[in-house]
This record gives sequence, structure tokens and C-alpha cells, in this order.
Amino acid sequence: MATLNVILNMHALPVFVDSDLETAQIDAGKIEAAITDRTAVMIPVHLAGGVADLDKIMPLAGKRQGSGGRRYLPVAPIRMARP
Repeated sequence: MATLNVILNMHALPVFVDSDLETAQIDAGKIEAAITDRTAVMIPVHLAGGVADLDKIMPLAGKRQGSGGRRYLPVAPIRMARP
């Protein structure tokens, strides 16, 4: 929910991608179909101690360019260690 709030606080429109049934993480194979010229940021969320397939996700940032030639910025949330 915190990731969604960041997007909404920026007055942006979140676009969700289906989860992989085996890993319960974002289905990296479905991300490219969700990208449009208006896509500015990708935020893969690591869920329940699992890790999204960043080996497949990160290359999408350099491969696609949005309007004005800008590259997408993949943002991976950093897990904070508890004291």
C-alpha cells in the first residue's frame, strides 16, 4: 500500500501488472505490454520476502524510451533494516 500512496501523492496514475502464480511476484513477462509513451517510472515491489525478477525487469528501462526520448527509471524499493 505504501508504494501505491507514493504514486497517488505525485498525482500519477498507477498501472498494475499481474503476478506470477508460482512466485507471487510481478510477472516480468507482462511488464512490456503495460508500458506506454506516458510511462515514466517502473516500481517493482518485492512481496512477502520474495524478490521480483530484476534480471528481466531492469533491461526494460534502457530498452524503451518515452515521449521526448526520456528513459524509464526503474525504482526498486530498498528494504530498511529494523533496529
